[in-house]
Amino acid sequence: MNFETGELESRKARRVGMISSGTSIAPMYQILQTIEADPIDITGVSLLSFYEAPLDTLLEEDLSRMQDEGIISYFPVVESPDEMWTQGEGKIRKEFIESFMPEADDPEGLILISGSKEMTTATQNILSEMGYKREQYQIL
Repeated sequence: MNFETGELESRKARRVGMISSGTSIAPMYQILQTIEADPIDITGVSLLSFYEAPLDTLLEEDLSRMQDEGIISYFPVVESPDEMWTQGEGKIRKEFIESFMPEADDPEGLILISGSKEMTTATQNILSEMGYKREQYQIL
């Protein structure tokens, strides 16, 4: 996005990190379907998806299949895990971004964020603290 004009700009990235919460995974899933449908697309994609509890996870079968097929690196995180949960726990934090997102100095990286106001604000604050520039991420 051009922050002076408010207009969307086309951008290509070799590495895309996605951060979503709850039902806001929908636009991420649409992008993933587009990448999956293109047999010559070599975009590297990682997805951090945040939920309140394990039963809240959405599209788990499809996302796990995409990970098994090497299309994405997928890591679901819940705030209130049960005794069976084996993935991430908590809210968005620096360690998740360091482990799963393109680095701040990656000229071909882009981070897409989709979620609640609370989650997007917290994510923006963490990215800023980590040295990411505003043009390195988009809020959907």
